[in-house]
Amino acid sequence: MIPIRSAVLVGLLGLLAPPAPALQTDEPPTNVVSPEQSAVEAAYAALMEEYMEATYAWYDELDAVQARNEKGAQEQYPESPDGAFYPRFWALAEQGQIDARLWCLGNFGFSELPKERRKVAKLRLYLDLIDHHHKTHGEALVRTISGEAEDWGDSLGRDIAFALLDELAAVSGDPNLAALGLYTKASSLEWSGQEDAEDLALEQYELLAERFPDHELTKRARGKIFAAENLQIGMEVPDIVGTDVDGNPVKLSDYAGKVAVIDFWGFW
Repeated sequence: MIPIRSAVLVGLLGLLAPPAPALQTDEPPTNVVSPEQSAVEAAYAALMEEYMEATYAWYDELDAVQARNEKGAQEQYPESPDGAFYPRFWALAEQGQIDARLWCLGNFGFSELPKERRKVAKLRLYLDLIDHHHKTHGEALVRTISGEAEDWGDSLGRDIAFALLDELAAVSGDPNLAALGLYTKASSLEWSGQEDAEDLALEQYELLAERFPDHELTKRARGKIFAAENLQIGMEVPDIVGTDVDGNPVKLSDYAGKVAVIDFWGFW
């Protein structure tokens, strides 16, 4: 398969020359697992369990320090365990463990690479994963890439993140990943806080509904579209028809001109 590269991705790759450290990229047959691979997978599972235990302990300590500080103490908050675990996850990433690579991408601020090389190094890793592992880790890639659209120190930024989502959809040819990418873009825009965010998000939701009318995520997208077109301040409220606690029919329009309180609730 010939990788598809957008001008955005090609342009960024051309800015800084040194490639990221080489990682194994050859995929073995899916039905064959070597003893070495089994050992790496077991090592990852054990490391992740250890990491989660350390993370939960860190959360508990954060809560304890906060409680003491609220009573007048001036303690420093404990550092995240991510930094201590990063070299160990990276060692597994270098051995071809894909989930370890994704973990490292999500925590790239702890990388030992010089800061000026991190973004290009991350981009190369993402493109490698997209080219070689979209079949097995496509949805995990979408989740990890979505974090790059957030505004934090080592993130690639929204434009690059969106270009990577497009790249993943194009290279994989998977309609599900394409639909998930569109929904992820829309959600990211909704939370971005930029001035035209709602309009831009609505464009992505409409594109999702147009391209993938039967996809599960399209149901949510249509709800967003309906809200944008019918539930804005100043619009006439759509009629709501239902039954009361006694089973009698009731309509919102029955209360036209009266004060009505509507309580929306559910199990989420």
